[in-house]
Amino acid sequence: MKLFTILLLLFGKNVLVACEHILIMEDKIAETVLNAHLTFFHDQRILSYIMAKYEMQGQPYQLFKSALYNTHHFTLYDFDITNTTSNYTLPGTEKGITPHSSTHSYIISSGVVFGMEDIAQNLFRQNPNTKWAIILTRRIDEKDILKFYKKYWNLYNMAFVITIWNQYTFEFPDNLITNITYAKSKNCFLYMFNPFEINDDGTRGKLIKLDALQMKNKEDWAQIHYFYKNLMDNLYQYPLKVVLGKDDLLMERISKNKYKYPDGELVMTLMEKMNFNIERRPYGASHLGLVLDNGTAIGVTAQLEKNEIDMIGNSRLMTDLGTNNTIFLNPHLQSYNVFLTKKKAPSNKRLTVMAWQNYSYPLNYFHVLMFIISILFLAITEIFYQWKMCNNRMRVGQIVILFIDSATLIYSFLEETATSLKKWNKIYQRIFLCSIIMYFMLLTSVFKGNIVKDMSNSLISEDPKHACDILQSNKPVIYFNSMHTIYRKYANDTDLLMSKLMKRRSNCFGWGRCLLTVIDKDEIMIIRDNYAYNAKAQYWDNRTGADLFHIVPEMPFVFFSAMTVPKGSPYQKKLNEMILLCTEAGIINHGILTAKHSLELKRLRRYILGQFIPEESHKPINLKNIDMIVSVFSIMLFISTFAFLCEIIFGKYFFKRA
Repeated sequence: MKLFTILLLLFGKNVLVACEHILIMEDKIAETVLNAHLTFFHDQRILSYIMAKYEMQGQPYQLFKSALYNTHHFTLYDFDITNTTSNYTLPGTEKGITPHSSTHSYIISSGVVFGMEDIAQNLFRQNPNTKWAIILTRRIDEKDILKFYKKYWNLYNMAFVITIWNQYTFEFPDNLITNITYAKSKNCFLYMFNPFEINDDGTRGKLIKLDALQMKNKEDWAQIHYFYKNLMDNLYQYPLKVVLGKDDLLMERISKNKYKYPDGELVMTLMEKMNFNIERRPYGASHLGLVLDNGTAIGVTAQLEKNEIDMIGNSRLMTDLGTNNTIFLNPHLQSYNVFLTKKKAPSNKRLTVMAWQNYSYPLNYFHVLMFIISILFLAITEIFYQWKMCNNRMRVGQIVILFIDSATLIYSFLEETATSLKKWNKIYQRIFLCSIIMYFMLLTSVFKGNIVKDMSNSLISEDPKHACDILQSNKPVIYFNSMHTIYRKYANDTDLLMSKLMKRRSNCFGWGRCLLTVIDKDEIMIIRDNYAYNAKAQYWDNRTGADLFHIVPEMPFVFFSAMTVPKGSPYQKKLNEMILLCTEAGIINHGILTAKHSLELKRLRRYILGQFIPEESHKPINLKNIDMIVSVFSIMLFISTFAFLCEIIFGKYFFKRA
């Protein structure tokens, strides 16, 4: 009996010691999580653990949670992933997570990441601004951890993921006696990932394993912070694989270290500062790859999605491919925009292009309507006058016939038959009539006899000097060098260039075909200046002579040089710094733009397009001039009408025969 009591006491003591050991172990793991959390998430004190239900209900997690909450005073929320639907947006009160500020952190269990991969992907995708850490609640092979990192490190803020795993903390059952054996191990590892380091087998991406329980002080934990900081600051140590279009013209060199055009200067600067390993590929319809309707990427874009390459560079791409794994960095290259047209001698028979052509058709037709009404007013006034003063009613028919025949003959007829008016009445009428006819002669070219023709067909100088001449023409326009892709994303009806040229655009492939189209079909080509002048020497001067084309230079134009990079990649910040260096050096004229700067991009484009028509070209009548002309017209109309009314009311001699 005594022996049984002694054995029972010894067994009970061992159980109590084991239980205490378990609590200490959970507290130690909690302390490790705390230190890692403070290193990774800085000073955030709110945590949400995203776990499967069976993990959350287990005693090990409850002990761990209690230690983290009671000992270290963290605010914790449980998120049971098994109770959710297809919507995994965080935070959400209906899912048991209290709304919080941006200081909130999320830790997800390996049971979700490796056991419910589809759910984890949706969780990451629907919460792109969330910073994640992963805690392993069951044993996971390091090969699987490495595979996870390679797949997700540049997605959904996964670049700085830390992983903590203790072999026995969360795996043992709730049986206390079993725990006595399992609790003897005190291993706790922390995994980090260097995406650029090359492994022995030639693959990129290396797993780094640390013993978290041996990290005793802040200096030990600081190595995590410095690891990632050095990774970003010293990216030149790791060559980045970049795919560029093979455009020999843009990459033409003046000397060994100097390029002729801004594109080459940009690439050269980035190569020097970022240690690019550049692969040149020929341009093609889909050289950047495509994204299918189902979201699957193919071609070079697919390589970027799979982390087989680090960046895509294309100086003309401005169309978002819509992938989940890419962003567009858009430095601005300042260049010059030109038009290529036929070169003809100006015709001496053509009148000067009138300012009214810059207005829309409704305003032009309004001018015509006012002209007709004015002539009718004069005609009716004279008819009324002749009706009262003449016995010969046939004169009325003559007036109507003359009015229909020509406005000029009406003026002559009134000049001949208005002799009965007193001196001042003739002056009023003549001033009124001359102002009306001269005003509308200038606006509608009435004496040319082609009002309707000019209204439906805008005019263009045969030897255009400025872009406004081309914009006002109806000639087809060829966009070469993917000019239309620059505007595709931001185009709207208010853009000057797009509203004038987009509907007239025609497709043309190849330099020779485009240039011959300009000659044969009298079309206009809009391209960058360096292409135009190179084409002049290469294609036209050597064949048919310089007299067959005309280059219309315009103001500096902005091109967008797009760098397609993976989302969340740690070298994104460094790339931005390099682009800013290019800006300071004058290679790029506006620096880096990201998605949140889209308003600034639109403002810049409006400014540039607003300057597209130079002031020295056919200057349109501004609103101030219109107000002045209308005011003078109104005053004359009032004076004339007032004079006639005065004579009708007060002048009895008005109804007497001359």
